[in-house]
Amino acid sequence: MFKYQLVLALSFFMLASCNNDGTTVDSTSGNETSTEVIQTKNKLVGEWKLVSSTIDGVVVNASDFEYLKNSSATFNDNNTFKINYSKKSKSGTAEVIENSSQSGTYKVVGLNQVNFINSTSVLNVKEDRLEISSTTLNGSGVNQMQVDVFIRADSKDLEAISTEPIVPETVDAPVSTPVAPYDGTKVIAKLQGKWQITKGNSACQDKNTIEFRANNFELIQYTEFFNRADLVKNNINVSYPTPKVFAATVNNGGDKVVFDTKASCQYIKTSNREFVVKDEKTIVLKNAARIKMVLLTDTKLNFIYEYTDEKSAVKTIEVTYDKM
Repeated sequence: MFKYQLVLALSFFMLASCNNDGTTVDSTSGNETSTEVIQTKNKLVGEWKLVSSTIDGVVVNASDFEYLKNSSATFNDNNTFKINYSKKSKSGTAEVIENSSQSGTYKVVGLNQVNFINSTSVLNVKEDRLEISSTTLNGSGVNQMQVDVFIRADSKDLEAISTEPIVPETVDAPVSTPVAPYDGTKVIAKLQGKWQITKGNSACQDKNTIEFRANNFELIQYTEFFNRADLVKNNINVSYPTPKVFAATVNNGGDKVVFDTKASCQYIKTSNREFVVKDEKTIVLKNAARIKMVLLTDTKLNFIYEYTDEKSAVKTIEVTYDKM
């Protein structure tokens, strides 16, 4: 745990000045007419998401970053900003989520140069990110340098890459037990063994398999590349941009996830789940009502996943597997 602080003050700094190129700064709004400043402001205005934090050059551990990753920053065209932070803190012996909001004004002073008004924090504008540096005190009262890195909320680095989102992020209500349970012994016997995806969207996805064992199965998914969204989703926090050479193995709930930039398939996810046979063709997962399998023949089945998109529309992904 670390003590997370960012000094952002509210005030207006009254100043009128002229640049060497003859452009004028409006001291009350921070507006400037030079091309460089306009370009910088166009890059700055909008919503940003926190993707990395370091303290004295050390990346914040994944446990603390699990809460920090929900932090965001918004910069408005009228030279105001607001930063929302989520962090972990203690209330007595219990851990609680603390949400804080800080707002103020800023002024663009040159190409990729932005000043927070009356604040010691420094904002650096990069091509694809913002870096906010602040001097804070740790629990021992010693100064430390904290650097928070934000990228645009619509960045592709925040998008999930999997086209086969087999295991949902939230667990639905447990599957209810029928009054007269179906005897799925014969269906389970047909399922036993390994199944291969019929046709994936890439050479890596062509390797996807399901292996049934009694009342549980193992699903292995292969993906050519991974991105920051996959790392954050699995509680891995790395500096931004992501290192070109990176490898890690994590256990996340019932899943084992392997990241390796040197592998031909850089992202491998192994999931173990229990299932219930509902009838002669239908198999559902325990505690995941949106996932089911339909046995088409003794050697072919469909894996069906239902999810809700960003517009609250219900969508379905359906993938076919053949028995090996």
